[in-house]
Amino acid sequence: MLKPSRPPLNRNIAFYISEGMNRELRDVAERYKTTLSGAIRQLLTIGLEELRKREAEADNEQQK
Repeated sequence: MLKPSRPPLNRNIAFYISEGMNRELRDVAERYKTTLSGAIRQLLTIGLEELRKREAEADNEQQK
């Protein structure tokens, strides 16, 4: 049987987040009826979109 190249996100993330953050992520996952990794992926997507938006606003301010 082939082994995955890396462990699933759920195992990796446990080392990097606090217990409180873990609880919040689980609440988000439950609220949106997804997995913990699905909740993390969604929050990262939202965060990246917000970051791009802020960078674009900063660029527009510099051009003025």
